[in-house]
Amino acid sequence: MSVTSLVDGEFLLRPSNRACWIFLIFASSLCLTTAQTVQQFAYNTDFFFRNPSEIYPQPVYVPKSQQETIKTYEKIQFEDSSLRFPAPNQNEQQQPRPQPPKTPGAMQFAWNMMKMMVLPRQDNTVICPILPQTLLATLHDGADRAAQEELRSSLLATSQELGQIVRSQELAIRGSSVNRLDQAMAVFLGTDTKISKPIQDKALQNGVEFVPVNFLNRNTAAATANDWVARKSQGLIREIVAPTALDASTRLLMASVINFKGKWKFQFTKTEPGLFETAPSADSRSPVAQQGPMMYQFNRFRYGEIDFTNGHGMRWVELPYESSSLSMVLMLPKMRHQLQQSAQQLSVADVTEIITSLNQNRGTNKMHLTVPKFNVFSSLSLVPALKHLGLRSIFDRASALQNLANEPLVVRDVSQRTFISVDEQGTTAVSAASLAFVALSAAPPPPIINFTVNEPFLMMIVDKIHEYPLFVGKIVNPTLN
Repeated sequence: MSVTSLVDGEFLLRPSNRACWIFLIFASSLCLTTAQTVQQFAYNTDFFFRNPSEIYPQPVYVPKSQQETIKTYEKIQFEDSSLRFPAPNQNEQQQPRPQPPKTPGAMQFAWNMMKMMVLPRQDNTVICPILPQTLLATLHDGADRAAQEELRSSLLATSQELGQIVRSQELAIRGSSVNRLDQAMAVFLGTDTKISKPIQDKALQNGVEFVPVNFLNRNTAAATANDWVARKSQGLIREIVAPTALDASTRLLMASVINFKGKWKFQFTKTEPGLFETAPSADSRSPVAQQGPMMYQFNRFRYGEIDFTNGHGMRWVELPYESSSLSMVLMLPKMRHQLQQSAQQLSVADVTEIITSLNQNRGTNKMHLTVPKFNVFSSLSLVPALKHLGLRSIFDRASALQNLANEPLVVRDVSQRTFISVDEQGTTAVSAASLAFVALSAAPPPPIINFTVNEPFLMMIVDKIHEYPLFVGKIVNPTLN
């Protein structure tokens, strides 16, 4: 069969091919009908664009010199476009805008402590927020309804949630041969004081030790508590309570210790004397340079920056630990010697974003990193900060902890002692927190980047799995031990 015969229709007109002819007529009719239906539907609805090729043009090469002109033109075209989506029904309520994700309670409490106890201070300060948070959370079951509400609203996490975080941290490091993280808690009970049985049973299940003491002999009682803390902290913290802080009204002392030792994933290659400039004092407008050991290495690290609207900002770098989900983050102000001003503008969202980014598969930067060796010890009372957060009943009201023991008790003090040492090999960080309880009748009032860290700075040891800062600190003068 020739092409000419096919064009002239001889092939289709043959009797034997009438079935093909009928099929083609039917198919043509169906296509025409469908095209008309789609065209009519497209013109009668607002949900379809009439000319998609204008909305989604094929990508073409655009010279760099013309890119800004095109962007401006596209913006004008978009703003003046006649394309409109259907207006919402006036009888229907507008959908609320999605809210940003809620900050986890442990993270929010850590930030609150950092903001109130670390950032405003003018000296070296370090804390471990999860320790007092965990101790106070254990009081929930022994508190009345009003005190329970204060505990929930100020601590923002339950003892179960906090216990899970600590246990997960311990398990994550347990497989490492070079890092260690240990946590322990003890209750030192006065001679005639009895803890509620359900609370005591729950504490025993969680590994809490109960140690009987006689607070009437305050020297022996303090020595017992301090010996326990010294053992659990490997001798780095030798005192959790002074004998003078105990008296005849003392009934109960709760203590908790967390001990971390981590080895750098990337070791510092040399240490030599260098200058660290402390912030200008009130008497002097010029910073004071002091000499001390400075550690150096050249390597790849995660690095980032935070910008504030007034031109201030923060720079940060991550120092990971070997075979661990923990890292240290160092933060410097973008404007030299403006740590206080920049730190005041930090938010919990900024800190959360930094910690979250440590889990992202982001690039690293080659960096000349210089960091001072330092040892820092802090001893703080957290009562003012806790009261500022709304936790008041357990300090003032006899019935607040009515279900804790066999007599009404109030908390006299919430104290914390923290030690951090940073050297060429890694970090040792230990913290001990305590709650002292007294009988209310005798209780007194409660009391290729150059990242050279040679000025006051912030530091955090963060858990990247739970996105939580385990230790936070502000180092003003690393040469002071």
